[in-house]
Amino acid sequence: MGLTIKLALVLVVVAVLILVYATVSYRKYKWIAVEYPVDVTKKWRSKFNFRSQLSVPYELELQTERVLDFHEQNCRLGIQFLDKEKCKDYSETLAIDWAILEEGVEVAVGKSGDKASGFWRSTMGKTLHVFETIKGRNYTILASVIEPDPAFAVADPVLKAVIDRVEHKSAVIYFGLLNLTSFLLIVIAAAICFIGLTTGVEGKNTPHSRHAVNTSL
Repeated sequence: MGLTIKLALVLVVVAVLILVYATVSYRKYKWIAVEYPVDVTKKWRSKFNFRSQLSVPYELELQTERVLDFHEQNCRLGIQFLDKEKCKDYSETLAIDWAILEEGVEVAVGKSGDKASGFWRSTMGKTLHVFETIKGRNYTILASVIEPDPAFAVADPVLKAVIDRVEHKSAVIYFGLLNLTSFLLIVIAAAICFIGLTTGVEGKNTPHSRHAVNTSL
């Protein structure tokens, strides 16, 4: 086996190891700690628990499917910043009280109407609170629907505790860079292998220096 082929194989092995490391590093964390459907058709109370995997901020979100008119859904969520006159027919009726406990000790309380910070992705919703966590500690979310909004049930509201989007974005970028590095190493390995094979073929087809001695003299 030629030196170039050996070098190419080493690069491929390194690329595979980097890819495995990137995948394992990203998937070992549960980015959505917990999500819990909310019955908005009636007064309702529940709780859900999770253990923090990292000492990073988590976000408490009220997430909904994008099934209503955009402005109507913004209004019902209470995240309509511009032209609030459009909300006169779709006021924020839904009211949820929430509390966050760390190892059974209350660390934050609030109401869904306290915040107007929204997000718009494939889903849309409201960020209710951002709170710091400590790795390995247990957290409990208490939630109570104080004022229902039956018309909003079609949007399938859920309460979610997720790792802060900045932390998640950093992890995604790191994962992407490692994948790119792995891809580039494979491309380099393929190029080295191609050059090695091409050089070997050309070497075989090149006439060698004449070693034969003319004995006709």
